[in-house]
Amino acid sequence: MYQLYTVWCHDKNTTAAYGRTYRDLFNSKINLGFGSPKSDTCSLCDSGTDAVSDHKLRADSGYRSMKKDRQSAVEDQRVAYITFDTQETFATSKTLH
Repeated sequence: MYQLYTVWCHDKNTTAAYGRTYRDLFNSKINLGFGSPKSDTCSLCDSGTDAVSDHKLRADSGYRSMKKDRQSAVEDQRVAYITFDTQETFATSKTLH
């Protein structure tokens, strides 16, 4: 956004504020924040389409099953509960439109 601001200032033939000043004013006066989401969501969850409600029901069912399996591992020493974070390990292709 700062780069767009500097281009705008150049087009208006005015001097742009320093990056730190721009950031401080943007954060204090406009009061918007940017950051990573608190939890991972898939593209379908983020799409807002009609398929989201069924998708979320299936995700909730999977989450409840996972909690049940985890509780089984706590209660029974013969049961092992192992998880893997594969978010960074799978190579996936992405199509640009």
